[in-house]
Amino acid sequence: MDNNENQNTSTEVQETLSLDLFAKELKGRFDIAKLKEKVRLTPKGIFIESSMRDEVFAEYMKWLQDKTQGAYGKNEIKCFRRAFGVESNPPQYYLIEGKVSLLGVLMPCEIKAPQSYNIPFYLGTLVSADNYLSPNDSRLEKFHNVKITQENGSGFIEIKVKKWTYKVSQELILEFRSIIEHSRFLSRRFSYASASMLDTIKAMSYILYNAKPIERGKALIIPQGLPKKYLILNFGELYFVLNEQNTIIECYETKGQNLRNFLKNEIMKMLVAKKHRVSSLNFFIDKKRDEVSISVNIKGDRYIILVNTIGDFVEYCNVSSVPFVKVPLHYDLVNCCEAFSYICEHVEPIAKNLIERHIEMFSKQCTTFYTFEKWILGFDSRNHINHCTEKGAVKNVFSPAKKNRVRKNYKQMKGQDPRL
Repeated sequence: MDNNENQNTSTEVQETLSLDLFAKELKGRFDIAKLKEKVRLTPKGIFIESSMRDEVFAEYMKWLQDKTQGAYGKNEIKCFRRAFGVESNPPQYYLIEGKVSLLGVLMPCEIKAPQSYNIPFYLGTLVSADNYLSPNDSRLEKFHNVKITQENGSGFIEIKVKKWTYKVSQELILEFRSIIEHSRFLSRRFSYASASMLDTIKAMSYILYNAKPIERGKALIIPQGLPKKYLILNFGELYFVLNEQNTIIECYETKGQNLRNFLKNEIMKMLVAKKHRVSSLNFFIDKKRDEVSISVNIKGDRYIILVNTIGDFVEYCNVSSVPFVKVPLHYDLVNCCEAFSYICEHVEPIAKNLIERHIEMFSKQCTTFYTFEKWILGFDSRNHINHCTEKGAVKNVFSPAKKNRVRKNYKQMKGQDPRL
């Protein structure tokens, strides 16, 4: 048998085992009333309500074996991929009919002549459960602390924790999910949070339960444009900003990639507000195409400041200790830029060997160094301010022994909390 004959045979097998043919046999394998309640045919395939997914998949494996005399249908992973297009955790969708919302998964296929299947056909559009929580989701009945409300045409989630009720928009919940996904610690601690909107809310509810108001006197970078009265709760390096109505208006993390993302958003706010020049200092924001760059004048030359450098300045330096610059206890990026600009205006070149022990982490990435009092700036060959540190500042670098202790503590926490 030549290659063409092999390809033709393979194509015939695929057509014989197509999902639309399986859909036609559903009425002979399940109770008709149950099918009409929990299964719908759609232009994109077979929608199955979540509680019936495993039952339908088991029948699909039996159907494959029956059709091929056992040649197909034995490998569960391959069958799952054939049925749902992925090896595990297929995306969930809402099928909304009036006040009824069915949550389920899709077996993608082309449905021909749907009237012949004796199963309801749905012409509407399925809504992804990743980015939306339906008010009629039956799962909400199990979560008495979660409620969906409408305000000025926008959807809000009310989360009751202890004696407090927090209100949060669905957009901010998605931002919170992104923070978890980009956080090394939170992504492990709340690995389930990305499965659906409701799972994200579960994680937020847990964190709010354990969050506490920040310590009095704690220096902290905050978003620009906050109201005069606000409350900040923190869970480690994760912060929630609440207004007087107990609505969560901001959520951010002051560590790692999430801090850099937060700073990029704050730079865009400065650009929109047309703060191209901060105060009377030589600090500028320029936009070329979709890229925003920050630059500063140092002794007559323009240098670009990398976002990572500002992140180092916020994360590892005492911003409020810069002399002659009034930086409030809760400072925003504008205040941070003013302090950084003052340092840049007063730096002087210094030999690398004189500061060797302070620049071990980034000495190879920089070619020249400048210093002002306890601050050290590192420059690369492209006129970028590549790094910033403070004499005596130690970055959070784990030794192998400390990594093992952290891993051991995490395993103990995982054994105690069934949600981990």
